Amino acid sequence: MRDNMSSNFSQLDISLKNVGGLKEKNLTVKSGLNIIEAPNASGKTSLLRGFLLSVLPNGKANHYSYLLHSKSNFGSVKITDANGQEYTKEIVKDKNSVSIKGDNIVDPEKENLVSRFTIAGNTNKILDAVRTGQNLKDILLEYTNIPDLKNQLSKYDSQIKDNENQLNTLENKLKNETELYKNLSITRNEIEKLDEEKSKLEKEYTAKKIDDETNKEYKEAVNKLNKIQQSIKELENKINYNKKRYKELEETKQKYENDLEQVQHNENIDVNTLENEIKNINEKIDSNISKMKTLNTYIDGIDEFINSSLDIADVQGNNSIDSLAESLNCPFCGTNCDKSKLEEQKSHLTSIRDSLKEENKSLKQKSSEKQELIDSYKKKENEINKINSKIIDTENLISETNEQIKKAQNKLRDIKQQKIEQEDIVSKFKEEVETETADITNRLSKVNAQLESYKNKEDQINKSIENNRLNKEKYDELKTKIDDLNDKRSNLQKKINNIEQNVRENFNNHIKEVYDELGFENIDNIELSSDYNLYITRTSDEGKGYFDRYSIMTLSTSELEVIGLIVMLSGYLTYKVNEVFPVIVLDELTYLDTKRMNDLMDYMSDKVESVVLTKLPSGTLNTNANLQKLESLSTTA
Repeated sequence: MRDNMSSNFSQLDISLKNVGGLKEKNLTVKSGLNIIEAPNASGKTSLLRGFLLSVLPNGKANHYSYLLHSKSNFGSVKITDANGQEYTKEIVKDKNSVSIKGDNIVDPEKENLVSRFTIAGNTNKILDAVRTGQNLKDILLEYTNIPDLKNQLSKYDSQIKDNENQLNTLENKLKNETELYKNLSITRNEIEKLDEEKSKLEKEYTAKKIDDETNKEYKEAVNKLNKIQQSIKELENKINYNKKRYKELEETKQKYENDLEQVQHNENIDVNTLENEIKNINEKIDSNISKMKTLNTYIDGIDEFINSSLDIADVQGNNSIDSLAESLNCPFCGTNCDKSKLEEQKSHLTSIRDSLKEENKSLKQKSSEKQELIDSYKKKENEINKINSKIIDTENLISETNEQIKKAQNKLRDIKQQKIEQEDIVSKFKEEVETETADITNRLSKVNAQLESYKNKEDQINKSIENNRLNKEKYDELKTKIDDLNDKRSNLQKKINNIEQNVRENFNNHIKEVYDELGFENIDNIELSSDYNLYITRTSDEGKGYFDRYSIMTLSTSELEVIGLIVMLSGYLTYKVNEVFPVIVLDELTYLDTKRMNDLMDYMSDKVESVVLTKLPSGTLNTNANLQKLESLSTTA
């Protein structure tokens, strides 16, 4: 259901399109009793189908294709509640598939509950089950959590069965522990005897070896052989080290030669020529500086002369200033000239000075570049000298290392020959020793083989004993687990039984309430038995109540319809369906007389917001039933 605002079912505006026999229809359902007055086959049942469509869950629904108008592949119902909240459900047929989609007017988990207990159409399972005398257990308990509990019960049964099978397997694996411990004792006695025999042989062998190894000639031969082998090892290490060092020196020499080749790969530079050029440039710079000093003296003299003349003219007045502009004596040659010529001379001298400055700047840049070439050349020349020195040193080391390798190899060759001779001496002595100890060794080998066999046997017996212990622990754990599962299963079954009993008692209480309002004279009581069969108690000819063993099979059609309606209304109250959908839609109630109809409406008035009927029995309804007649339906197929 949408949660943007609470639903208000006090009034429902309903729009149907292509549902059942109706192509399009709008009507309003108000609080209280709403009656549709229309002739047969005019679309009253289609209205029930519209209500059914509005509460069906979304998804594939091929078995609901009958809800569509026979000539349509699309149908819908839109319900607008009193708050203006709209709910639209659509049914669409696409090739061989039918699907339902749209808004949920109630919680999807309760949609089937609503359709079961609020819409009494010809597809209602409760009414159909009562009419055919079916057992009602699955139908009435479908909306409890019993199906989930039964699934859990089934899981417990499966777990119990699996654990019992494991228990039987473990029982077959468990061995006779007395026999195992007896075999273990025999095996350990044999091991003990063999250990004693082995110890004696080892002492005998050791004593023999000690006698042999204390022989002076043998000890000297072994010591000499050991020293030779040590010398060989040291020489081999020295040779390997020198070979490695030789290789590293060769690589170092090659690197220096590569560096030398890289440094020597430069343009040929004449340092003397560059230094003379730098000297000439510096002399030119000094000459220019001297000229600029002279020029500065002239420029400053002109500025000073003009400024001092202006000061004198200012004191004498305007006429003097004008005459000064006309005639001045040059401060250097004394020649008469005007102010503009002096300023022109000053500008000319300034231009020459600036030109000399620029020339000096360019000369300094050239001098710097030539000096960089000289520095770079000298640096590389220094590097070449260093590298050549390193190459010479490295070649000397290589030559020295190579000589060491040759000496060591010659010495190694001599020592290896000595080793061969000494090994022959030791080998001959060992052959004598092995011949003398062969018998002891053979006997010891047989004892070790027997000892190994018995120890393996001991290990196998210990493993069997340990497996027995583990299997016994697992066996006890499984028994405990099975007992625990049986307890859980028993408790769960009790819980299921309690729920079934509570639901049955609730149904029976509500059945009694409703039936007391609508009861028939020849039926004393209607109730669900412990196995959820519907049983009837009748009044005998003698006026005594008796149980009819054929139950509802003996009821008339009108009695069946009334009892089916009672069971449906009891479910509506038991499951408190009014809390989520306070509307009940009933098909024809012509099987009820006017009195029972009035009693039913009075009973339902405080339990249901709205009741929609498609047809009434003949007679006058009690006005307290909040009667509202709706406009007639018409088929516009």
